[in-house]
Amino acid sequence: SVHGAEVTVLSVTGNDAAGALGLARAMGVFRVVRIDASPAAAFCAASHTAEFLAKNDFDLVLCGALSWDYATGEFPRWLSHLSGLPLLDGVSDFSAAGDGFSAERKTDKAVQRIMVKGPLILSCGKDIFPENEIRIPSMRDDDSHANTCGSYPSVRWF
Repeated sequence: SVHGAEVTVLSVTGNDAAGALGLARAMGVFRVVRIDASPAAAFCAASHTAEFLAKNDFDLVLCGALSWDYATGEFPRWLSHLSGLPLLDGVSDFSAAGDGFSAERKTDKAVQRIMVKGPLILSCGKDIFPENEIRIPSMRDDDSHANTCGSYPSVRWF
């Protein structure tokens, strides 16, 4: 739990993402979910993800700008369309603010600050979490949530 939030990492993939999902768990993610599928297009992955979101409570969905869709940005747009959730694209920073979120988008000439309410999707660039701030906990760090499990058809919980 970070600032009272539970973070879940979700991936629609086969076993080939096991290393990245294990790294997410090692970094302290509350729950890791892998939907066991090998989608051929962003639409297919977004369809699986929208189905998962429809059955689970959440306030915010973060999508990275770079993914297997070759950074086309198709996945968050399809996810927004299929789930009916609003999408804010190009986010460079965000934080909880009251009963919503404060999001920031940078351009070459300005910084745009936007107040939004969830649930919603934020499509984030690589500057959302600077590489020098990534920290992998040691074995001595608290791991009280490591065995969180559940069940969901065609979904693997880690």
